[in-house]
This record gives sequence, structure tokens and C-alpha cells, in this order.
Amino acid sequence: MKTMKVTKKLFAMILAFVTVMALSVTAFAAEGSLTGGSITISNTVAGETYTIYQIAYLESYDVENGAYAYKANAVWADFLNSSEYVTVDDSGYVTWNLDDNETEANADDVRKFVTDALAYAQENNIDKDDSTAATGESVVFENLNLGWYLVDSSLGALCSLDTTNSNMTVADKNEEPSISKAVREDSTNSYGESATIDVIDTINYQLTVTVGAGVDGDYTITDVLPEGISYIPDSVTITGWDSGYTVLWSEDNNTLTIVLDDEALATVNSVTITYNAKVTGTIEAGAEKTNNVTLSYKSQTYTDSADVVTYEIDGSAEGNTFTKVDGSDNTPLAGVKFVLSKNGGEGTGTLYATFNQAGWLTDWTNDVNSATELTTDSAGHIYAYGLDADTYVLTETETLPGYNLLADTITVIIAENGTVSYKYTSTEGVGSSTITIENNSGSLLPSTGGMGTTIFYIVGAVLVIGAGIVLVVRRRMSANQ
Repeated sequence: MKTMKVTKKLFAMILAFVTVMALSVTAFAAEGSLTGGSITISNTVAGETYTIYQIAYLESYDVENGAYAYKANAVWADFLNSSEYVTVDDSGYVTWNLDDNETEANADDVRKFVTDALAYAQENNIDKDDSTAATGESVVFENLNLGWYLVDSSLGALCSLDTTNSNMTVADKNEEPSISKAVREDSTNSYGESATIDVIDTINYQLTVTVGAGVDGDYTITDVLPEGISYIPDSVTITGWDSGYTVLWSEDNNTLTIVLDDEALATVNSVTITYNAKVTGTIEAGAEKTNNVTLSYKSQTYTDSADVVTYEIDGSAEGNTFTKVDGSDNTPLAGVKFVLSKNGGEGTGTLYATFNQAGWLTDWTNDVNSATELTTDSAGHIYAYGLDADTYVLTETETLPGYNLLADTITVIIAENGTVSYKYTSTEGVGSSTITIENNSGSLLPSTGGMGTTIFYIVGAVLVIGAGIVLVVRRRMSANQ
């Protein structure tokens, strides 16, 4: 028989295989008549369920000579007969198979044996001998028939083989797993519980799983994305893993399912998973979109969540008022046009926003001629949706006939909490939640051919007439001489 390779956490593995025995003189008994054993599980987790199955019963023993005779429990006979780790003779006696160089059962072999035994119990609906939920730091099973017991817990469990006492104590070395959800904030390039986004951004999610000692069974992660946000296929990565997991994406349920294989989990203390998502539907600006994740392990579940939110420039909103007016009488001006831009960072330069007809951001471009103009409505307001928390600039590109273009640009600051403030870009100090932008018409100046030259025409005409009169008078005076 081959000895299995020792792996990390070997002695904090999933189940307990306990032989409950009596310390006494030689004894012989019918099936199940040797009683008085107990199993105490220490270091239990309150609320977790602990279950025992008797695989074989002790028929006789001789403590002085170290001899023990076990027979298969009838409901476990098929399993024992098929196991490579034990031998069952024609009379039903069970012995553990040892390698030539072994004097006791190999711990890896015990682990595999009890793992197979638990799977067999679940698949064949084998009745448990007892089960109880922990209410404190220990669980005790008393008045047991002596023999081999499989001990299971809802967390996973232990690995122990002891043949020296009728009252066994097994320490539960399991730890509860945990899962945390985070999302990357692009302004700081760090992961946290929430992030602000442009609706065209790729959303980077991160899952961190703490692996409980004694893992026995796969971890199933169910990640339900919020409405309007969808998983980007093939974007799941697990740090340090290239196998040992499966990924399933259900577009109908907007749910990402990741199953982590227990054999891979047994080699690590924690698992970091990242994946990407994008906005594919309508989301309300200013409303947090919560992404809930659940880790299922055996009968337990562990949950966490992360939020993303996108913001808006809503010129009519309370505390976010942008109004374009006539500078002389404060009458709102409709039809004045602006473009929105931002600093794209090193090597990117100025980026200009494009929007769809509903006013939602669709792209950023370096070409100002490709930017979408935001036009004031009848109340002088503008609207732009799906924006990240950032600093932006509004530049007036077209005004109404007879009005001067605004000489200054307007800085718009959207804070991480969604608060919007405005200020003229060239001014110092902080912005205000309201701003009134005046457009003034130009002063009426004299034009060519107007009153500026009429006076010269009049004076000239008078001089010409005067000269004519003088000429006529002189001719008459000459004629009379």
C-alpha cells in the first residue's frame, strides 16, 4: 500500500477518526455490548454541529497484550470491504493495513479513509449515531458503544487516531473561513468597501478568502452583481493559482459563481480573487450599487459586500445649482453651449467628454471637436450623468446672438460623497454649491455711415451752398460795373 504525500495542515484536517476503547482486562462481548465510552470535542465553535458515526464495534480486547478485535458495523460493511486502507475477513473482522515499515496507521491514510467514509455516509444516507450543536467550548458524546467512530463537524474537522482510552478527547482545530469584498478606487488605486466610477470605467472587484484550518469540502462563492452591472467574461484571476477552481457566469441571474477545490485550499492560508465588471444597463446617478457575495461551506454561509456609485452634474438640483442668465436682468438663457473636460493625467493630456442623448457619459476623447456640447435648458441649467468623483472644467463654446462668450472657464469639483461645487477657474478659494453665470450683450458702437459722418456731410453741404452764393454775388457785382 502506498503512503500518501504529507501536505500542509495535515494534522488539522477535516474529520476525526476515533477509536473508543476500554482499559481493562481481557473482555469478550456481543455486538454493541461493550459500552461506557465517551468522546469529548474541545475547542468547539458555538452554533456549529458535531456528528458521530460508528464504523466498527469492539468485540473483544486484551489491554495487557495490546490485542483488539473489531467487527464491521453492518451499515458500513460495503464501504469497509471496498476501502484500500482496511481488510475485512470472512467473519467481518476489520484490521488496518500497515506498510512493512509502519507500526501504526499513517496520518495521511487516516485522513483519506475518513474523507471517503464521510462522503459514503452522505451519499448513502447513513444514519448518524448522534449529533448536537455546540453551545460553548466543548461537546460531549456519552455512553457510547466502544469502537471506531467517524466525527464530523459543520466546519470541517480534525484528524486523530487514539487506541488507549475509553474516554476520548478530540480538539477541534477548525477555524471558520471568512470572505471580504472590495472594489478598486481609481483615484487612489487602492481597494476598499466602496468606489466612485465613471459609467464607462472597468470596475475592479477583489475577493479575499481566509481559509479555515481543517477544510473539508469545496468553498462555493456566489457573487450577485447589482442590476445594471455585469461581469466581464474570463476576467477571474486567483493569485498563485492556475487550477483548482471553476467559474460559472449566469447572465440571467447576474450571478458569478466560483468554486474553490478543497485540495487546493488545503495548501494555503488565504485566497485573493480579482475580476472585472462593467456598466451595461441603466443605473441611477448618486445611488450606491451594492455587490453582495456569499461563501458557502458545508452548512454555513459567510457574507460581505462592496458598493460603487456614479455622480452627476444636475444644474437644477438643490445644492448643485448651475444657472446661465442674462447679465442685465437675470433672465435664464436657453441654448448656451458648453463642453466638459478633465485632466487625463500624465501622457494623456486634456480629455473631453462625449454624452448620449439622455446626457449619460459615453467616452473621453482628446479631440475637442468630437466633444458633446451640453446645452442649457429654458431655466438656464445643464445636465451630465455618470461621472466619477473628480475635477472638471466647463468651457462655453457658443452663446446666443448678441451676447459675448464667457471669458473664463468654470471649474466643477465632484467630491467623493457626491457634493458638487463650482467656481470660475481663474478665481482663488473654494467653490460654491451654486453658481450664476452671466452673459452680457456688447455695447452699441457707432457704425460706418452713421451719425459719426452725417455731421460732416451737413457741414460740407453748407460750405458748398455758401460758396455758390458768394460766386453768384460776385458775378452780379462784376456785371453792374
